[in-house]
Amino acid sequence: DHLLSPLKRGTKDYLMKTIVPSLVQGLIQMAIQRPDDPHLWLSEFLLDKSPAAADYEIRKAAAATAAAATAARDASFEATAAEVASAQAAQRAAEERVRALEAEVKEADRAKRGLITMRGELEAAIAAVAAGEAQAAASDAEVASLTARLAELTARAGDAERARDAAVALADELREERDAARAFAEGGILGGGGDDDGAAGDGGDDGGAGAGGGGDGAGGKEPESDPEEGATRAFFKEQGFDAAKVDAAWARARQLRDTLGVSLDAARVAIAAYPNLDDRESYHKQANHLLDA
Repeated sequence: DHLLSPLKRGTKDYLMKTIVPSLVQGLIQMAIQRPDDPHLWLSEFLLDKSPAAADYEIRKAAAATAAAATAARDASFEATAAEVASAQAAQRAAEERVRALEAEVKEADRAKRGLITMRGELEAAIAAVAAGEAQAAASDAEVASLTARLAELTARAGDAERARDAAVALADELREERDAARAFAEGGILGGGGDDDGAAGDGGDDGGAGAGGGGDGAGGKEPESDPEEGATRAFFKEQGFDAAKVDAAWARARQLRDTLGVSLDAARVAIAAYPNLDDRESYHKQANHLLDA
């Protein structure tokens, strides 16, 4: 009869948090004790679970006192004014006590709300500390990554510095070789080689004569043979050089090897590219070609 509107949302949660636990416990105890008046027993059980039980008892006692006073007054019209005043004083004392208890209840409620607020603040502080620790861990990981990257870059910088030094040293060495070759070519050493080669050719004829005289027992000691002479002479023959040209080319290749320090392979290629051994300009190109090689 008192259900004036549909139940509000959250009614079940409200009942489960407030009355259902005490109600279940009371029903269990009532089923065990089986009182004559279960309604009265259950109401008193629930009243004992209420925080306002003391207030109710006081109000009940005050009501009982008032009822007793009224009954006494109704039963006997001979009650004195002093007794009425005493009853009223007792009633006022009871009401004061009730008001005091109500104030205590309100104070307890305020303290409870303060504790709830403090709990929320503590939880927020704990969450902030946890977030700060996570951020600090992430910062440490980032610092470690940057440190490793810095070490890698430092190592690469050292390798690059060493490579640069090696490149500078190689460039200096190549410049020295280029300058020496140009000086060699422009100073007439290569240009005069034709005469040397002719002399060498003549010496070869003399050597042949000497060797012939050696057959007669009067020749000198033969020069030591060069292990690369045979391959070099064969190369020039494949290029179409005649015998005299092969001798001159071999003498020139050996001179380039012993003077400039180039390999015989490079000397053979340069001489084959510029076969005019008596042309000064050809020797200049020959020297530059050897430097490029």
